[in-house]
Amino acid sequence: MRIAKLQAEADERQRRLDEANARAADRAIAAGEPEQPPMVEEVAQVAAPAAVVPTYGTRKLKEELHTILDAITDYDAVYAFLKGERR
Repeated sequence: MRIAKLQAEADERQRRLDEANARAADRAIAAGEPEQPPMVEEVAQVAAPAAVVPTYGTRKLKEELHTILDAITDYDAVYAFLKGERR
């Protein structure tokens, strides 16, 4: 809302400046005088806010492949261990 309001105010200032320049040029033409250069005022346009960048979830998971099957010699002991880990 704030940015839209600032943009509308900047547009209104630019419109008023353009109208004043047009009136001055019309007066000079009607009087037969050489036209004066228009008043130039830099009307700064409102910059859009920066995009919101999420700061959560940016850490990557470290993935490692573990091969333990080559190191297992007693499969019955592993089975008994895993059976005891039941939840």
